[in-house]
Amino acid sequence: MKKFLVCLSAVMLMLLIPAAVSADVSRVSPITTAATIEEGYYALRPKCAPVRALTMNKYSGKMYATTVSHTYTKNDSQIFYIEPSVGGTYTIKSKKSGYVLSVKDASTKEGATVRQTRWGSLNSQRWYFLKHGDYYLIQSSLCKRCLTVKGSVATNDTKVYMHTYHKHMPGENWKLVKVKVSESSTTASKTNPNRKYKTTINGKKTLTSYLQNALTACGRTLYIWGGGWGGIGSDTAIIGYQSGWQSFFDKYSTSGYDYTKYRYDYGKGLDCSGFAAWTLYNTLYTKNGVKNLVTQSTNVASYYAGQGWAKLATNGSDKTFRPGDVVSMSGHVWISLGQYSDKSVLLVHSSPKGVQISGTAGMAASRAAYYMKKYYPEWPYAARTVSSSYLNYVGKARWITSGSGALLKDPDGLQKMAASKVMKFLLGS
Repeated sequence: MKKFLVCLSAVMLMLLIPAAVSADVSRVSPITTAATIEEGYYALRPKCAPVRALTMNKYSGKMYATTVSHTYTKNDSQIFYIEPSVGGTYTIKSKKSGYVLSVKDASTKEGATVRQTRWGSLNSQRWYFLKHGDYYLIQSSLCKRCLTVKGSVATNDTKVYMHTYHKHMPGENWKLVKVKVSESSTTASKTNPNRKYKTTINGKKTLTSYLQNALTACGRTLYIWGGGWGGIGSDTAIIGYQSGWQSFFDKYSTSGYDYTKYRYDYGKGLDCSGFAAWTLYNTLYTKNGVKNLVTQSTNVASYYAGQGWAKLATNGSDKTFRPGDVVSMSGHVWISLGQYSDKSVLLVHSSPKGVQISGTAGMAASRAAYYMKKYYPEWPYAARTVSSSYLNYVGKARWITSGSGALLKDPDGLQKMAASKVMKFLLGS
């Protein structure tokens, strides 16, 4: 199977990932009137130990990691995205992993384990928030039990599990502390501490900002199979380059990096569809969680055209590739940076081993190697020359940049530029 097929569709992901739990039960009503929570990122701090926070054990981002009360250090495993679900319930999603808090085996028993699992639209993954003074009790929608620090003790790494509702129990009362997720990362590279990266340009809705945003993630984001999937609370609906991507890159960007060992390891990188969605999201919006733009790679171009944002060419019918064109192949999607006189195409995409500039052949391949070496010196891999099969697309979306309904404007005239001029405009040479 060709390498570009590794960008799986959502359907394939669902087939390959093991089920989060084996069963589910009916949803019960909240014990008291359920509160309305503003969607966003929070740290959950227990009343019994104000210096601590709900934490995935050992800061884990792995499936089935359990919950504990641990000293709050602002680690991503202590930050959760609370998002409305159904019937007044909410999901609680780990920023680090992208997994949601779930009651193990949909148990309604006292002391049931709480862990993180892939979202499966199950009642064991839905929670009510019950207001109690300045705190909240967090009730499972499965039963009349709540998220509780065992024994209401202040000891570090105390287990957090399900316990019978008791509103005056300190370990059952949680303060929701709103966390402002960094709008963009200016973290210096680990291998080059003096290097500061460009930040995203948010909400400008221009072709220039779209391509600049794509290049912001280039050369420092590793490929994660399934990275960016997960809905409104995922990386792709967050403003700015994420520090977790940089940290993972700094640690694992070696010659031996094997993306197959990190499948579905959310919060650490992006796959091709996730990269396309994140780039567009940051071009359109200025705050987190507005809209989920992730869709199957093969269908990205047709999705954009179906929204009225772009004109669609199909089955390789148009052999021109203008800057900003979004090209869907069978199992992969990439963004065009333009074409050279020899008809070779320069492009940016997330493909093993990560977000990078590639060329189809000739001048484009040569210039891709030049750009990656000059502007992304921390990228430890050889520039990738992709095959001519990249030009045999399923769908190609060309942004509509004029008229009152245009989603992206093109004030700098990039669509009419050759790749060499586009890159000089964006990077300087």
